[in-house]
Amino acid sequence: MIDVDSMRKSTDWDDLPESYVIFITENNIFGADQSVYHIDRYIKETDSYFEDGAHIIYVNGASEDDTDLGKMMHDFRCASADDMYNKKWAERVRYFKQSEEGVSKMCKMLEDMRNEAAEAAAWQTKVQSVFRWLAKGVSLEDIAEGEDLTVKEVKEIIEQKSTQVS
Repeated sequence: MIDVDSMRKSTDWDDLPESYVIFITENNIFGADQSVYHIDRYIKETDSYFEDGAHIIYVNGASEDDTDLGKMMHDFRCASADDMYNKKWAERVRYFKQSEEGVSKMCKMLEDMRNEAAEAAAWQTKVQSVFRWLAKGVSLEDIAEGEDLTVKEVKEIIEQKSTQVS
């Protein structure tokens, strides 16, 4: 899905940017006592790596050793800024958790995020409804009326979906 979101119609596969997906897990899910796990795609039949530019990295969030990464994982888990190694992060945590201005900003950011998520979910529901109507053979005009959209918006939804799939 990352590749699909990065591509437009007629984009060449070679033009895809390298991508990194990093999962920070709460526990050591692989159990091999490593701080970081790099996942590579491998072709068994040819005994070679599949170099597609996609990289997956798992960070063991339970690792709190004396490395920079271990200290960062420690800081991620800290409830109190006073217990953090990274003083700049600690300063920001104090600001957003303890100062009136910071708490107010954090509340506003969370409210905005919640509203954006609700709007995105509502829009996704509309998009799904448009395609359900289309599958039943309903006209664009009737879909627009039924979904409180303009015909132009319905056409844009259809076009956007077709450029993502092509």
